[in-house]
Amino acid sequence: MPPPPPPPEPRPPSQAGVGYRAIPMSMPIPMPMQMPIRRESIRIQDITLPNASACLKKKLTTYHAYTIRKCPPRDPEKERGGAWARTEIREERLAQDDIRAQIKKLNDKGPSVTDKKNERAHYQQGQITTLVDNLASEE
Repeated sequence: MPPPPPPPEPRPPSQAGVGYRAIPMSMPIPMPMQMPIRRESIRIQDITLPNASACLKKKLTTYHAYTIRKCPPRDPEKERGGAWARTEIREERLAQDDIRAQIKKLNDKGPSVTDKKNERAHYQQGQITTLVDNLASEE
C-alpha cells in the first residue's frame, strides 16, 4: 500500500478563495462553549424591621404637624363663621421630639385616630383625608 499523500500547503491570503481562511499552526482552535447547567434558585429576602431596631425606625420616620382652620366666609352675610368646605392648612414648624410627644399624648388620651376622625363633621373629615392623600402622593 502506498504512503498517504502529503497535506496541501496553505495558499497565501491573496490567493485565498471565499470561505477559506488559513489558520497558523501556532494558534489553538477554539472549542465550542458548553451550555451551563441550569439550576433553580430560590432566595428569601426579608425587609421587615426586627423589633430590636425600633431606634432605626424612629430615625427613618419624619413627622409633620398641620393645623386646619376654616377660612373666613366669602360673603359674611350668607355664611356665619365660615364653612369647613374651604380651609386654611398651615404646617406647624415643630421639633420631631415635640411632635412625637404630642402623638403619644393623643394616643394615650382616648379613642383611636380613626374614631377621632369619624367624630368630625363631613367636611372636616374630607379636609383631613385630602391632606393625608396629598402628602402621600408627594412622598
